[in-house]
Amino acid sequence: CWTSGGDLIGPAGDRITGRDNIAKAFEKSLAGHKDGKLLFRVLSSRVVNENLALVEGIAEVKPKPAMGGGQPRFSLVLVRQTGGWLIESGRESILHDSGPTDHLKELDWLVGQWSQETGLQSDIKLQNSFDWTENHAYLIRKFKIEGKAALLHGGTEVIGWDPRSQCIRSWVFDSDGGFGENLWVRDGDRWLIKFSGTLSNGTPVSTTNFLTRVDATTLTLQSKDRTVNGERQTDIPEITLRRQVAETAKTAPTTSEAPKPTARTLP
Repeated sequence: CWTSGGDLIGPAGDRITGRDNIAKAFEKSLAGHKDGKLLFRVLSSRVVNENLALVEGIAEVKPKPAMGGGQPRFSLVLVRQTGGWLIESGRESILHDSGPTDHLKELDWLVGQWSQETGLQSDIKLQNSFDWTENHAYLIRKFKIEGKAALLHGGTEVIGWDPRSQCIRSWVFDSDGGFGENLWVRDGDRWLIKFSGTLSNGTPVSTTNFLTRVDATTLTLQSKDRTVNGERQTDIPEITLRRQVAETAKTAPTTSEAPKPTARTLP
């Protein structure tokens, strides 16, 4: 594909000159991927004149290497010679993918404990906790509704970045065996969270949840467009959750006093 005197400059700035030398370099590079394919996806092309054209695109190796360091981008200068177009010069660079942490950092404010008296009954409390996984690839939410004497309902939600759809998704698993999936869409200071799931008895359910950040210690939740087996259900009114904080001792204990444990209270 190259002219006899064409060149190729790699991501590190190393230059290979001449068609034969470029062919040998490709042969050596592809020797470790005998069952793979090198594909070129053209993003743009422009014919400058009848003998000169510019092409830009992405190089893809399939199957994708287990340890990737980013996506190779290329730019080519093509010249017309007898028999067709050939590459006179090629440039490679590496487009480093943003990690999941970069995409989820706008949810970092959720990390912590959140609690609210539901108002349904005085002895019922809704609690949520958000925390990162060890490598910050996922945000884990633990939720539960507690009565005075027992756990009424609970579950776990795993929030992550979907690189194929380029969006935030989450997967919910209820303590009673139900499960579902959320699609997160940001709208200013609030998130529209579209849920589609299945109850433990196999009944399909769906809803749109609205999560709004009021300030650093307050958020609101509301659920609309709720359906169970295709039948419309009553919306759930907006509720407010507040961040739990640890109460610190106002005065240090005297030598005759034993230290008291720190208590966790609602603001």
